[in-house]
Amino acid sequence: MKIAYINPDLGIRIEGEKGAAAHMRGLIATFESAGHDVDYAAPTADTQPDAIFAPEPGLFEGLPAVSNKRVTRALRHIWANAGVEQALLKAFGAAPPDLIYERYGPFAVAGGIVAKALGIPHILEVNSPLAREGAQYRNQALGDAAEALELCAFENTGAIVAVSDELKSELIEYGVPAQRIHVIPNGVNCDMFSPSGPKEVLPEISGPTFGFVGGLRPWHGIADMVTAFRSVAERLNARLLVIGDGPERTHIEDLTRDLPERVIHMGAVSHNRIPPLMRTVDIALAPYPTLDRFYYSPLKILEYMAAGRAVIASDIGQVGQLISDGKTGRLVPSGNPDELARVMLELGSDPHECSRLGNAAARVAKTEHDWSQRAEQIIRIARSLTSAQAKEA
Repeated sequence: MKIAYINPDLGIRIEGEKGAAAHMRGLIATFESAGHDVDYAAPTADTQPDAIFAPEPGLFEGLPAVSNKRVTRALRHIWANAGVEQALLKAFGAAPPDLIYERYGPFAVAGGIVAKALGIPHILEVNSPLAREGAQYRNQALGDAAEALELCAFENTGAIVAVSDELKSELIEYGVPAQRIHVIPNGVNCDMFSPSGPKEVLPEISGPTFGFVGGLRPWHGIADMVTAFRSVAERLNARLLVIGDGPERTHIEDLTRDLPERVIHMGAVSHNRIPPLMRTVDIALAPYPTLDRFYYSPLKILEYMAAGRAVIASDIGQVGQLISDGKTGRLVPSGNPDELARVMLELGSDPHECSRLGNAAARVAKTEHDWSQRAEQIIRIARSLTSAQAKEA
């Protein structure tokens, strides 16, 4: 199958270090390893070989003079649709692909419209309702336009891949018919994150090493993790390895100042470096706080599992579907640092239990959550869309 993979988000480069970039690389590589021919298209230049890059309008050069950066950013996303449309029609007008697969981005509508013009199936991967998130978390400019174009994107696709049941419910609230929504969680490259492999060399310590990977942001529970670690660090002679950066770094900086021998903050690192670092960790943490809307599919938890780490995670949203409490990890109530500390102390005192949970998690990751399984599901959806279009022709 010939697949055009579209990333319309100006803020996400496929060679970047964001989880979204790892997601795109993992899925594209799996499509290709399964024998499919994939063309990558984006509105920004990147290092991806043979990619299709949409031209930026010349007037982009004048936008930095606009005083309101939020408006500037929104306008660039809106105008990028024209460039993506032109690039796709130029690349595929004479020989259309069998499928356009698009990762939904802010204000993005070109993919579904071009697919209709070419008469080919279009699948839209939705990781979050961006217009609603923009209004709630980012003081989104041009909010009415964001909502209108979001609905347009949802209406102009043959099928939506939502990463969680919770997100599917969100989309149904938007008016998207349930039968057009397919729930496919994030996946993981189990070979890359295999428990066996090189480790980074860290100073030796007699106690357990706890680890966290991800953006240091409020919705990742950084404050709760720091509070819990403070209460167990001395009792376990434990260490905390933090991989990532963000506005909540002050919590990590305060902890490092108070417990300098027990905290290693790596900051943001390349994705290829994460597996060797994860193999130095005994217990991996995902301490999400209580959130009204948790519709995410946590990539970090899948990577923890594939690496064979014992996982302690908040029981919220999809997390309880990925982690089976007492079998492949431990679940704790969200937003409860005391309970988090209790389970950290319990597991940190039992290396045999850590090993048992980690081994079980790695087996489940390999058999249920590898990108290969996700790609197969997507291809089945694509083929069903192709069959339906053929019957309508």
